[in-house]
This record gives sequence, C-alpha cells and structure tokens, in this order.
Amino acid sequence: MKEINRWLWAVFGIIFSFSAAMILIGGSFSSNSFYDQGDICEIVDMDLEMEGTNLLYLNRSDAFFTITEDTAVKGFHFYENEWNYLLFQISDLSVPNLPVLITYLNTDWTVTAEQKITLNNGWNIIEPAKKNFISVCMVFQGCTGEKLRIRSAMARTMLSKFSLKKFAGFTGVFLLVYCIISVIVVYYSRKCRKHKRRSGHWWIDFYLNILELIYSRLQQLPVIGMTEKDRQRLRILCILAEILCSAALINADRMKSWYYISMGSQIFFLLTLSVLMVRPVKKKIRWNTKLCYIWGLLCISMCISDFIVGKVFTCVGYVFLFVFGVFFYCWMQMENPDQLLKETGIALQISFVLIVLFCVLCRPATEGIRYAGCFINPNPFGRYLISVFVAVFTQIDYQVQKGIITWRRAVLYGLEIDLLFYLIWKSQCRGAMLGLALLILFMFIRLVKMRVSATVIHEYLRILAISSVCIFPVKYITDWLLYHIPYFLGIQVHWKKDALYALDNHLFCNPFAEQVYASASRIIETLNRRSLDSMSSGRVTYWKAYLRNMNLWGHEFRCQVNGGSHSAHNMFLDTAYRYGVVAAGIYIVFWGAFLKEVWRKLSCKNSYAFMAAGCVISYVGMALVDTLEQPWVYLAWTLAYMSAGYYLFQTDTVKENDRLYEEKIFHQ
Repeated sequence: MKEINRWLWAVFGIIFSFSAAMILIGGSFSSNSFYDQGDICEIVDMDLEMEGTNLLYLNRSDAFFTITEDTAVKGFHFYENEWNYLLFQISDLSVPNLPVLITYLNTDWTVTAEQKITLNNGWNIIEPAKKNFISVCMVFQGCTGEKLRIRSAMARTMLSKFSLKKFAGFTGVFLLVYCIISVIVVYYSRKCRKHKRRSGHWWIDFYLNILELIYSRLQQLPVIGMTEKDRQRLRILCILAEILCSAALINADRMKSWYYISMGSQIFFLLTLSVLMVRPVKKKIRWNTKLCYIWGLLCISMCISDFIVGKVFTCVGYVFLFVFGVFFYCWMQMENPDQLLKETGIALQISFVLIVLFCVLCRPATEGIRYAGCFINPNPFGRYLISVFVAVFTQIDYQVQKGIITWRRAVLYGLEIDLLFYLIWKSQCRGAMLGLALLILFMFIRLVKMRVSATVIHEYLRILAISSVCIFPVKYITDWLLYHIPYFLGIQVHWKKDALYALDNHLFCNPFAEQVYASASRIIETLNRRSLDSMSSGRVTYWKAYLRNMNLWGHEFRCQVNGGSHSAHNMFLDTAYRYGVVAAGIYIVFWGAFLKEVWRKLSCKNSYAFMAAGCVISYVGMALVDTLEQPWVYLAWTLAYMSAGYYLFQTDTVKENDRLYEEKIFHQ
C-alpha cells in the first residue's frame, strides 16, 4: 500500500507540474487545453508530397533533392482553414538564400494568390498572402543545380510560445512546492495514524460485501446443478462466441455508432461466464489490497470524468466496478482459477482454426498489400494473432513443465507457430510485432528465472527445431492457398468499408490499402529513415497533438490532427486525453503495478499463469504504438482486463487453490 501511495504521489506530482508549467507558457489559463497552440496542420510524410519528375531524389527519407530544371514545383497539401502562418524548416541549402515563388490554391485547385519569399537554413516563418487555402506550391525558377532539404512544413493559426528554459523553470518550481506539501502531509498523516485505527480500506470491505451478496443470489440459479464438465464446455463456447462476436462487430462498424451494442454484447458474455463459474459452496477470498486500491481509484476517476464530460466511449468505469467486479469474484470462487485461463486458450485456438479456414476459402491475399485476414483492416488481425500466440505459448509451457508433451504435439505446435509468424508478417502490424517481441523476451526471462532442467530446455529446443524446419513449407503452402483457393471457389466475402472488393470474377483490387498502407516491406524500408516521425508512420505527429490538447477531465472523442479525427496510437496518451490528467496518473500506476505483479510471478510452474501474464505483456507492448484503448472493440483489450483479475487477489490464496486442485487431481 505504501508503495502504491509513493507511485501515486510521484506520478501526480510530475504530471500536474508539467501541466501547470504548460498552462503558464501557453497562456491558455483554461482547463480545456493545457498548451494552447491553436490549429496546426503538419505535413507528416514529405516523400508523398513530391510532384512531377523535375525534382531528382538523392535521399527519399528526408526530401533531400536537387533542382534539375529551370522551373520546378514542390507542392504541400493542407486541410482548408484560415491560416495565419506558414512554417518551413530548411537545411543543407547549397546557397545562403534561395528565392522562391509561393502560389496558393483553393478547393477548386485554382491559384488565388502569389507571393515571393526567400528561403534560408532553419525555420522560415511566412505570413501567407492568402489566409484561406488548401494547397501551397513552391515554384523554383532559374535555380537549376541548387540543393536543399525540406525537413518540415506546417500551417498554424498562431505561433508557438513554447520555451524550454521557461518550461524547465516553471516545472522545477511546481515540483519543489509539491514536494514540500507532500512532506507536510505525510508528517501530519503519520501523527494522526498513531491515534486512529487502520483506515482507508473500509470501502474495499464494503465493495467485497456487495459482491458476496450478488454471489449468494447467483447460487440460487439452476445452473448450479450442472456437472463441472458441462460447465467447462459451456464456458469454452461462451468465450468462443465472445471472440467471434468481437470480430464481427469490428467488421460491421468502425467502433463509433455501434459502441453500445458492442459493449452490451461483451457485458452479456462476461455475466454469462460469471454465472457458469458459480459454485454451490462459497469460500472466503482475500483481495490484493495494493492492486484493488489502484483498480478502484482508476474506476472512480473514469466515472467522475464520464459524469463531467460526455463521451462516445463511455460507462467504462461503471462496468469495471460492477460487471468486472462480479466476474473477478466468481472467477476466484472456482476450485482452480487457472481452469478459466486454460479454457480461454482452448477457445482461442478453436477460433484460430475457424478463422484460418474462413481466410483460405473466402479472403484472398493481394500481392504487395498488407493482409487483413477476416477483418477489414490488417491491424486488428495482427492483434488477434498475438492473442492466439499467447494461448499457444501457454499450452507449450504447461505441457513442457508437466513433461507430457509428445512428438505429435510438438509438431503441431511448431506448425501453428510458423503459421502465426507468417500471418503476422503478412499483416505488417507494428504493434503486433512489438507485442510478439516482448512475449518472446518474457518467455526467455521466465525460463532463466525458473532455472529449468536440461530436459525442459531439450523440449523447447525440439519445438524450436521443428518450427525452423517447417517455416518455409508452411509459408509457401499458405501463400498458394491464399492466392488461389478464394479465386478458384469464387466465394469471396467482403464487408462495408472493406479494402477488398471485386472488379470481376478473376481480378481483386485493394485501392484503399494501396493508398493508406505501403508495401509489405514497409517496416524494413522505414528502419532506414532518419526521421522518427517517418519511422513511426506519423505517430509522433499524433502524440504531439494529443499532448498539446490534454486537459483536466477529458474530451468527448478523439483529437483533431491535421484536419481529421485520429487516434493517439498510444494507450497512455489516449486515456489521458479522453479521461484527463486526473485519471492519467492513476492509469500509469495501474499498469505499472500489474506489470510488477507479472514480474513477481515469473517462476509459476505447472500452471496456466502464463496466459494471464502474456495477455498483459502483449497488450502493453501493442498499445504503446497502436489503437487499443478503445473499450469493447478489440479482443486484446478484453483479454488484458480479464487477465488483470488474476492478480487482484492475494498470492497465498491463489497458491492454496492451486495446491488443493493438484491434490484432487492426484487422488483421482
């Protein structure tokens, strides 16, 4: 508890000191936006803005070019607004200054104004001759042979007031004041604590009593009379239905208008699982006070934010408190909580078989385009595959630790891993690749920490060898199936807003994917770029926009970036923007505390604990660079928060449940 308090004090102090400093520098003095810079349209990828063949590329990554003709044109496209300033960052200019003619175009693509300027190295700030425009062209006349690099181009309604010196000074002052206040509060709280009984946990006991009351009512349902095997089958079917339902809802709508339908269906599945986990006899369980404390604070802060600011993705805090609370309580009433993790893994693998069959029969692959599988977008497909990877790793880990893995199982697991690797690479989902890398690293560290025997290492190496030998046959066979079977059968399936559509019976084209996504080798190409924004596919621009627009209590939907509504592609920034910095600090502490619990339980043997740990680890890895913190939309989101319940209870309680379960199996 003391550790969580220290985390909270430190994170809150840093966040609010930064925020207060931003308010003073930006001059907004408003709770709606901490750093007010007005509207900004920033050209993200300079490569895409080159027009014509009269500019010769020397280095595509930073728009470094040589002017090769007497009249050369470089265009920049902005969304329509009344812009007060144009900013161009120039470097490597071959002459001290370069005369340029700026032309302004309107929505009809007609020139509305012209302006002569001179470009210099560094930032060039221009007050446009025409404030309302949609495109700007640099016209180079008589500059053949000159060289320059355009590092950045943007339009602004107001100039930035940010100063690093002022920011550091204000932040230091606020941190100092915060530390002084913290010391005084801690001093007097310790004095008062000597004369009062231990407090601060009454609300946890009250919450637990409510859950016990709900559980006692659920024990009166007829499902209690079912055998445990029947309930296991029903739980697997329920989890499988949840997986397939979430996939269908993503394809049916782009998350906004059907949010309540998606939320309602997920709540239904969670409550159904809760009922199927109810036992005739109730046992006493103990919560992990630290994690329960931070869980409750996060839920309450989200509820307060929802109450103050209406949102599109709403009611998450309320569902966490009441639905997830019941689900977690029923889960820990099971004889062995690992059983639900095992059933989740089985359901994931069954769904994987069904989805692969569906893809082979109905979802053709297109050369040079990222593969979206059964989804309308490749990213959800990659995130789903990572969840299946967690299930496969869990099965392998459990069977190897138990010493029950056979050659037949080793071959099947090796082939499954190869297929998952191939499909993830085909989707080219950055978040999925990062999550997979973290999973493999976590698996390796876990084996080292457990100090496994030579026999266990031999079994892992056997599966690795099988996977290495079969990787190319699996790749070529799957390639052939995806490129031929759907065309041969003619039963291709596509949805509204899908990138895949038919021009005729033989030719399939993905214009949406070609415009939005690069080729399948895009990750290798972007690693050669010097620009962090280019390497991250423009994510840095989104992150800066979200940081500028954070406030105290959150916003309705998403931030406006470059004229459109875009996700933050980072779960911490997305949560901070939607729920405000009040919830952001608690959210950071929340995931930090759960990651610490995962680290503490690395050495769990002979259990399915890797399923919960893998869901948390992979989710944090994917959500750092992907759009995942959008409730009831993605399977990885649901699995991560479900797995959090595995760590919300005292360690000795879980160990005792495992011990009793092992003894029962032994006697049987």
